[in-house]
Amino acid sequence: MIFYGAFTLCVLLPALVASQSQPHIVKIKRSNSGMHHVSDFVSRRMNRLTQLERKLLSTEPEQSHLTYGVRNFIWSYLIEVDIGTAEDGTHQKFDMVLDSGSSILWVPGKACTTNTCHMEADTALFDPGLSTTFQEDKNNHINVSYGSGACNGIAGQDSIFLNGLEVKDQMFGIADTVTSDMLSGGVEGIFGIGPSQSTAMFNKLKQVWDTPLDSLAKSNTISKNMFSVYFDGVDNVDDIESNNGQFTIGDLPSRDTYTGEISWLPRFNEDIFGFYWGVQARGMKIGDNEMLRPSKGIVDTGTTMIIVSDAFSRHSIRSIRGVTLDINKRLLVVRCTNIKDLPTISFLFDEAELRLTPEQYVAPAWQAPYWKVQPGFCPLYISVENIAAFDFVLGQKFLEQYVSVYDADNNRVGFAPSVHYASKVHKGTTEHGDGKSNGQGDESKNDDKGKAHSGNEEASKVHNVTPLHAH
Repeated sequence: MIFYGAFTLCVLLPALVASQSQPHIVKIKRSNSGMHHVSDFVSRRMNRLTQLERKLLSTEPEQSHLTYGVRNFIWSYLIEVDIGTAEDGTHQKFDMVLDSGSSILWVPGKACTTNTCHMEADTALFDPGLSTTFQEDKNNHINVSYGSGACNGIAGQDSIFLNGLEVKDQMFGIADTVTSDMLSGGVEGIFGIGPSQSTAMFNKLKQVWDTPLDSLAKSNTISKNMFSVYFDGVDNVDDIESNNGQFTIGDLPSRDTYTGEISWLPRFNEDIFGFYWGVQARGMKIGDNEMLRPSKGIVDTGTTMIIVSDAFSRHSIRSIRGVTLDINKRLLVVRCTNIKDLPTISFLFDEAELRLTPEQYVAPAWQAPYWKVQPGFCPLYISVENIAAFDFVLGQKFLEQYVSVYDADNNRVGFAPSVHYASKVHKGTTEHGDGKSNGQGDESKNDDKGKAHSGNEEASKVHNVTPLHAH
């Protein structure tokens, strides 16, 4: 995850119980200020689900998968994780950011003294005294710094539950100080799913803590040390809060979430990139013009935007006619009426060309008020930042167009066009076939959307959180 400037980036991971050595598909919800928890969402809408949502929420195995819905908002995706066990067998629940850009798990604690922990009345705070299985490591503590935020607190271990699947003795942090924006929009912690070696950077004893996925693989609960992510964008206000994504543990994503075949890129793990899911590119393509420049970046589910470095963008993104920089919002913008005239852009890899159409890398006009840009302008989902070692970060807005697969066993990252991507390119033809799989039917409407998304949220809720050691 990367915190930078006005933008805040977070990721959250809850997992799900399934039979031995089977993949687990976990529900993810996207977060924004004023949003409700996923459990509230499900109880309100069980009788108004689209065909796709019913399928995603089903707990019946399908092709050895357990499938759960992912709740979609504009800024980020959250998953519910249970921690600890009380005397009556209950657990403490947290909505956390699913973050492939970091590896540490932390939640705010009951002892948190900063206002950030108490800005939202319903923010969950972990109480060690309520868990009979919690063990504090009194000799250790966490100190996690991001580009524009940080948290500090105690270290300990406890059982965590990913939709019922128990991971025992999981090391994690309980923050007693948290800087502003880290817990905005319903976020109640970070669930890091990056390579575990970076955890040593953020605890006093420099210990490497296994991530929950590492623990599941070592115990043979999952047969492959692999996870897959399917995010889906929003086409209109009725799509906000829809369950239209998946998080799969232990295998490839469901075949009906992507088209074609998966393109595998070798993971780049030299130097600092060993802490991330890194990839190497040959350059970019703007329209028919290839701009070859060897570059290195990361794939980060916890970052909202597609980020390119200033040097990398100078002869690529910023060279596109009509694209200007909104200095106040630090966003690239274009007149909404000119979106159709923009070129296709592609990230060029030796193994694949990953293409985005203008409609995929520019926010539509109906979203512009949420971003607080000048009237008549639409922001690009691409941000230009000084990100030190990285030439680019492929964040959520890229991953809404491509399913992504993170294969630790074979040290590679895979991409394939998502079903929603295909529906936009091919004018509405998807593998779901019911015409409502993108949430455009009346069934997907939510009576609370108008209140939750009144347009008053600032673009500062955009998340971009990568640990500070990346800088």
